[in-house]
Amino acid sequence: EAMRSTSGGPAARTRPLRPPSAEKPKSKASGGGLCAVDAACCQADAACTRVEATCTRLIFPESEVMDELPAVEADGEFDVVVDKTSGSPLGIDIVYWENNTLLVEGVVPGLVHDWNRKNPTYRVKPGDIVIAVNGIVGDMHRLVDECTRKAVLRITIRRGTSGLLARAKK
Repeated sequence: EAMRSTSGGPAARTRPLRPPSAEKPKSKASGGGLCAVDAACCQADAACTRVEATCTRLIFPESEVMDELPAVEADGEFDVVVDKTSGSPLGIDIVYWENNTLLVEGVVPGLVHDWNRKNPTYRVKPGDIVIAVNGIVGDMHRLVDECTRKAVLRITIRRGTSGLLARAKK
């Protein structure tokens, strides 16, 4: 009878290798799985499932892990610092907004997207407002010009609300 290693090493435990058509033993406790036959495998499967769930929460930015991080409150301000000297795209879609500011309509691949992955507490998102870039305030045309420069950019963001984005699209 063919044997299969369960841990990969030469001195590993082996168990019979069943052809795919072979009937698998059923266990009432496990709903028909192999737990009745090999409890160690079931424990390993459960550990893998727990690790996989943790990794999934860490990989996806909108996961519950991210939601547990402290967030910037509405109307709170924070700085985003990105190095645009290499000419990489900034990665935000913006429109002219009230009081000589810029409204973030979206984040696309680029420096801000990279910033968001590295700084989840201070991530830029649609509805946020750009109020200053490298000390320039109160002139939305100069804000846009500054964002296009190949320089290190210090962008001051005011946390907006999702309602701002809806108002902008009217």
